[in-house]
Formats: sequence, C-alpha cells, structure tokens
Amino acid sequence: MGITDPTRKKLWSRSGNKCAMCKTQLISDNEDVIGQECHIKGKEPGSERHDSTLSKQEVDSYGNLILLCPNHHVLIDKKGNGMVYTVEFLLELKEQHEEEVRFREVFLFKDQLKESDLVRVYNKLSFGTYYELFKESIEEFFDLTTSEQNMMFYLFGRYDLGKFNIPKISKKGGDNLIIIKALLDNNFLSFREEISLYVETGFGLDDLNSNMDVITQKAYEHNWDLGKHGKIVLKCFKDFGRPTDLSSFKKKFKN
Repeated sequence: MGITDPTRKKLWSRSGNKCAMCKTQLISDNEDVIGQECHIKGKEPGSERHDSTLSKQEVDSYGNLILLCPNHHVLIDKKGNGMVYTVEFLLELKEQHEEEVRFREVFLFKDQLKESDLVRVYNKLSFGTYYELFKESIEEFFDLTTSEQNMMFYLFGRYDLGKFNIPKISKKGGDNLIIIKALLDNNFLSFREEISLYVETGFGLDDLNSNMDVITQKAYEHNWDLGKHGKIVLKCFKDFGRPTDLSSFKKKFKN
C-alpha cells in the first residue's frame, strides 16, 4: 500500500520538519528534502522490530512512523540495534518530539503578541465588548493547538454559508472528535442542550448532553453555535477580509 499523502503530511507537520532524535532541520535552505519516514515496527520480515501481526495498512500508518534524518534512520535500523531502539523507546521519542514542536508553535507565537498590537486591533475593529474579554479570546485562540486553530479557521469560513455542520464533521471520528471536544471545553464552540438528549433508563433520566458521541453525531446541526471566544475571533476573521489561510490570519494581529 505504501505511505499515503495525508499520512505523510501529518507526520511532517507534527514533527516540525525536524529529526525526532537530533532535531536537525530536514528541509535545507536549498529546499532539498533529507528527512526520512521511518517505520517504528519494521516493514519487512527480518527487519528490526518487525511485527508480523500488523496489516500492510497498519505498517504504513501514522502511528508506526517517525521522522528522522538519514544518519539516525540507519542507526535505529542497524542489525541488532532493535534491542536498544525499541518500539517503546521510539514511540516515546516521537511523542516527546511532537509535543515540543506543538509547544513552540503555540506558545512562542503567543509570546510575540504585544499588548500594543492587541489594543490596535481592538480599536480598529470597534468591538462591542470589553477589551479584557477581547484580549482573553485572542490569547485563548493562540493557546489552541495548531489542529484546533485550523478547525476553527475552517469553521469561520463556513459559518455564514449555512455549512456550520458539526455533526457531519465529527462523524469522521478520531482527531476531529477530540478537537471538537477541546473547542467546546474552551468556549470556542457552544452546544444548546435539548430535552431530547435526556433518555429514560431503569434508574430515571440519563443526561446525554455530556456524551460527546451523542452530542456531535446524533444531535441536530442547529444545536451548535460559536462560543463566546469563537464569536470574537470570527469578527476578527471577517474584519480582516477573510484571510485565505491560518498563517495570514494570525499575522494580522502583529501587522
């Protein structure tokens, strides 16, 4: 089957284009790509850490891949080194590396936000709310993970088009469901409870409003709206002229 393009993009993005072991930048100044997508559990029989129980799809899945430079790819796959560079070691290495990348993306960018920039945007866009709430919403937005920011940016573009369909998005499950839950918890999305989500059990009424699977996949589309932070960031999105990509939108707060 091979590694799919979506899997490849996910791996490179979450790895920050850097080797998980030595942190070397894997795209040179000349745009030469030197990074290698390495299998944690070896792909071929006889290779280090090979697991014969994995399907072809599982072998080439995101969960079984780690991004490394050529030197460290050779090192972990050298005959006998599987005893040192175990599956558990590589999975932990990957997790720690991607967490470091996420930290840099979220918090270092936020640190660059200046109070003067926030005041400038607030005054320019004539917000009908207190400055402190505006400031809180923008800072909360920059505290989101890149995946959560991308989801909100996607939803902003569809909000006024009658395509704000959270149930449809969440039916894909996996990361989408986790992201939606995080956005709901952080007041970027809101959900209006309905009596229909209370069901009779042998012990009385069972409240399903807190069950994310029920909320996102079975509730009506009109139950959903933007939360208090989502509505404020949406106004910025509109007044900035609906930027076409997340990076351009974020830069508007510093220009």
